[in-house]
Amino acid sequence: MISRPIQAIALKSTTASRHTRNASTLSRFASWYRSVFAPKGVKPPFEHVCQVGDPVLRQAALRVPPDQISSQEIQKVCYV
Repeated sequence: MISRPIQAIALKSTTASRHTRNASTLSRFASWYRSVFAPKGVKPPFEHVCQVGDPVLRQAALRVPPDQISSQEIQKVCYV
């Protein structure tokens, strides 16, 4: 009669560890799944994006002298 309760306790602890292992596996799978389908954090090549209503859009742009058009700074703005 003593062997039955001991056997039940052993079975219960094995089942508990199996559930813990399954939960861990499920957690790792969910994390992997999110990493595959979630959008990645892309860093844009610019620091600020103007949106509708931004006061800078109400101002006239400054003229760029023709000799500066080939500069690295202006080319970066043109090709982004």
